[in-house]
Amino acid sequence: MTINIHQPSITVIVATYNKANYLAVTLRQLARQTTLPDEIIIADDGSGKDTQDVIKAFRVEFPTLTVKHSWHEDQGFRKCAALNKAIRAATSDYVLFIDDDCACPAYFITNHRARTTQGSFTVGSSIHLNNKITQNILDLGNISGFLNLPKRIKFQLIQASNPRRRLKLFWRIALSGLALGRIFDRFYIFSRIFRGGNSGAWLQDLIKVNGFNEDMTYGHEDKELGIRLQNAGLKLRQVRYTAVNYHLHHDRTYVDQKVRKTQELQCRKMRKSGQKICKNGLSLL
Repeated sequence: MTINIHQPSITVIVATYNKANYLAVTLRQLARQTTLPDEIIIADDGSGKDTQDVIKAFRVEFPTLTVKHSWHEDQGFRKCAALNKAIRAATSDYVLFIDDDCACPAYFITNHRARTTQGSFTVGSSIHLNNKITQNILDLGNISGFLNLPKRIKFQLIQASNPRRRLKLFWRIALSGLALGRIFDRFYIFSRIFRGGNSGAWLQDLIKVNGFNEDMTYGHEDKELGIRLQNAGLKLRQVRYTAVNYHLHHDRTYVDQKVRKTQELQCRKMRKSGQKICKNGLSLL
């Protein structure tokens, strides 16, 4: 396959599980990108009919977009397996990953693609919205009203646990969509992890490291992939300020902190070991 390294074709993989109203908002934003994706693949971890109905309606509303629904049976948390199945279906040069609760501003794909270079992968950031504005967005079925708000108003609607984090989010909102954000992206060195809700990699590099590790459950499963990409010699390129997306609020009743801690320790060991390829991934090794 010939790869256009300057203007790569783009697949957007959207991970989802039974959040049909969130998915509808996220898909609609992908249809409003300044650079449209060459294909959208919904990596479905076993959702029900409501999700199928949202996808069908989206295809009718935007018939020129290529939309694939990659589904497997609900057998508990198998997000990594769902993502690998979607990667196998991908046909583009470069793959962007977001979740069903991540709504992307219009410049999202354009700015990710502008930072792509061979031998690297891109990592953006997410700004978490509070419950009130999330419910308003879900009721409306789109996020365009929020995105058109002045930045000072947006800042009042974010969710942050402490003043330090609010300050960090202030700068991400203030610089989003501005050329100055590119300078901040270039010199930001602190966060060095792959984020499942906002990251991208060349399809050939995902294949080289065998995709997501299907032995991982919820907690750092995306970070683990990023470590293996780095162990394989790939450089992380930030789009933290120029390709933010907005994370719609929801409860996380499924989080097992003990499992998260165990998998975090596993990631640390993997970074030290230099392991590049997982055994249980795109293919069984």
